[in-house]
Amino acid sequence: MAKVKTKKISDLHFDDQNINKGSEFGNSLLLKSIGETGLGRSVVTDKNNVLIAGNKTAEAAAQLGIE
Repeated sequence: MAKVKTKKISDLHFDDQNINKGSEFGNSLLLKSIGETGLGRSVVTDKNNVLIAGNKTAEAAAQLGIE
């Protein structure tokens, strides 16, 4: 089983080839959700700290000042 590690968002690298380009509406919903309820999920990175899952979640959390 993989180890769970805690990192700061600033330590992560966003995947430039992420297929999910997002939308203004989707981003606003994500910001609202995280702002009201906090983060309820983790993100997944590879061994080089490149985000595999959770690119938009990490972006929204950073915009809200979450490290």
